[in-house]
Amino acid sequence: MEGASLCMETEKERLVAYVLEHGDNIEFTRHFWNGCEPLEADVIQYHKFTQALQMTHSGEDPDSISLDLETSVTTARNWRALSKMPKLSHFLKAFLNLGAPTNGRVWLTLEQSHGYAVPVGQFIQVPTTIQTWEDVDLVLSQIKPMRDETTKFTKPHLFGFLLGIIIGDAHKPKQGTGTDISIWY
Repeated sequence: MEGASLCMETEKERLVAYVLEHGDNIEFTRHFWNGCEPLEADVIQYHKFTQALQMTHSGEDPDSISLDLETSVTTARNWRALSKMPKLSHFLKAFLNLGAPTNGRVWLTLEQSHGYAVPVGQFIQVPTTIQTWEDVDLVLSQIKPMRDETTKFTKPHLFGFLLGIIIGDAHKPKQGTGTDISIWY
């Protein structure tokens, strides 16, 4: 348990050190699929977050930070403690743990929180463009099955099945204006 706590502190220290050195520069986002797809509000929150960390490092208290950044005192305290962070901070944390992907690839998270798109799952490296079957196979080799039931099929077989469903349904014209969906077995 002590080792996990030490690792957490080191992770937090690295995040703070990065922010103190780079400020609100979001260059790290280029290492993720679609640059983390930030909304304007995400960039603003990240900017305020980095300012809060810099102000904390300068010795300012949460009340002053809250007033200066026009955030709640609770938010200032959470940011200061790194207990709750904006979306882009989570991507920065992932980048600091993962490092830069292989040339021509970016990181893709396989699971994100509902609503805020905070990465919570496994990251895999994906090519920025798929050009060969080897590119597809590289991506598939990094995905772990959710259940053991899939072991009777190979990943390429399952991928082909998914692709067939997507392409097969993609050509269908939209039926009516209702909310009915067809489910077939």
